[in-house]
Amino acid sequence: MDKYEISKLEMKAFERMRNYTFINNLPGGSKWIRSPEMEIEKFGAKVILSNQITGAMMWYDTGMDSLFMKSYNSQITANYKVKEYKLEHETEESFDAEYGRFHQEINFMPPFWDQKNQVFYRFSYQEIPSESRNDEDVKSKIFLTVFDKDLSQLGESLVPRLNKKPAKHFAKDGKIWIYENINDEMGFVVLTVSD
Repeated sequence: MDKYEISKLEMKAFERMRNYTFINNLPGGSKWIRSPEMEIEKFGAKVILSNQITGAMMWYDTGMDSLFMKSYNSQITANYKVKEYKLEHETEESFDAEYGRFHQEINFMPPFWDQKNQVFYRFSYQEIPSESRNDEDVKSKIFLTVFDKDLSQLGESLVPRLNKKPAKHFAKDGKIWIYENINDEMGFVVLTVSD
């Protein structure tokens, strides 16, 4: 920052993201585009990069000026998306149907830090096929993976009591807190993680 310099680094683990960019060509020449989610989280000297299509994570160590990557072998989910999809659509119905199929494969959310337990958590999910694309109605299988501070995988589990993609969430006091709308009031679902 003190030199106002920018460096570009190739992120080969993320190059497949362009294979999952959905385009709806609208009347009049405009387009509606949806790309996979990618997140950047800062943790001490690390800048952690994750995305929706792969369980692999990358991090940039600012102290070492180096980029690292870790891939994981899940015992309960796929490690990345593998299906091919029709990416260009002329109707909203076709676009929504294919984008819905995309979410029926595994989807990875960004990791978040639990200060008390000194671990990272990461949710992943698979939507269950449904006629509805209303986010309120879409049911999902939810998985939770735990990593140590060096992003080595410690464990993973299905979370059977959750049935939809977790909304905004965070770790506090050794528990996972997930925002929940309860009768138009802000509430939380609180998860306790144990061995």
